[in-house]
Amino acid sequence: MIVIVVKVVLVMALLVFAALISSPKGRLPLALRGLKKIINSDFGINDARNDQSQHVSAKRRFLAFILVILAIAIAIST
Repeated sequence: MIVIVVKVVLVMALLVFAALISSPKGRLPLALRGLKKIINSDFGINDARNDQSQHVSAKRRFLAFILVILAIAIAIST
């Protein structure tokens, strides 16, 4: 039972870290941007700033990809 909980926590941590390193600095990951938009609309906050699209280096994107593959491998292992 404890092994399953540790695996779930490890997979979630790897996915969160991959999302953080694959997002430009100062910008939320895509899933969290949608959540922020919903929360802001619930509270009537109009956040209409124009975010400039910054690029993430290929090394960081590749590292994020490797972390996602590692998370998948951990999740499906028995």
